[in-house]
Amino acid sequence: MAWSYDPATGTVTRLTTDQTMGAFLRQVHPGGPPRCTGHHDDWVRVSLARSSVATVREAEAAAQLVALLSDGAHGPLGDGQVETLIRAAGRFSVKFSVLR
Repeated sequence: MAWSYDPATGTVTRLTTDQTMGAFLRQVHPGGPPRCTGHHDDWVRVSLARSSVATVREAEAAAQLVALLSDGAHGPLGDGQVETLIRAAGRFSVKFSVLR
């Protein structure tokens, strides 16, 4: 998942959703997901290993800090813990480089 941080306001925003079948089922059944949803939380729908431009949606972030979390991080950590970590990281001066 992708998160952004705005140091001027201290705002942390989730930019994308979890790419698991469980999250997908919750999204497409707004009246209440099937009871089996939790069983599908470990079923990854989109992974970077199998991704192409056609299979991954685009997210835009006009932020000074953008954090990308793998399923190994955002699964065990709740949204509140992720927000706390991103705010803490945003207080430090970090230099980023573009990977090519």
